[in-house]
Amino acid sequence: MSDRNSAEGVPPGWLFDAETGRTRWWDGARWTDLVKPLDPVVRTSPAYTPMPAGGVAYSGAPSSRNAAATAAMLFVVLSALALAAGIWLTGGLDPSAITVLAVVNGLLVTLAFALSVAALVISIQRPTRKAVAIVALIASSLLLSVLIFRLLDGFAG
Repeated sequence: MSDRNSAEGVPPGWLFDAETGRTRWWDGARWTDLVKPLDPVVRTSPAYTPMPAGGVAYSGAPSSRNAAATAAMLFVVLSALALAAGIWLTGGLDPSAITVLAVVNGLLVTLAFALSVAALVISIQRPTRKAVAIVALIASSLLLSVLIFRLLDGFAG
């Protein structure tokens, strides 16, 4: 871009002048006498992008999808049903069937708790389904405490 063949509509700024091989100030119509050394790196975007408070940047588009939160809620419902079935059927089942039901319920509750923690971490890192993750964490914590109480009560009695 020189005074002879200037491009119209180019905004003022520091630009590379091919005739002199230097960075010069373009005032929007012509080159000025202001020059500076060439930048060793040509930047096309900001050199620094601030990080969010959590220290983790999520560059994707916001989404309402959080598979871990959905799975955690599913396992919370399944473990609640298994716990209710265990309480309701305790008197009429064989002791080995009660043990199997207790182990399955323990696995479901533990899996629900682990998935709800993962869902909460995911929802903190990116804007998605935080309320579902919190509800799943609270519900799985309550179910886990009920299961632990029942196990301790069974060992004591």
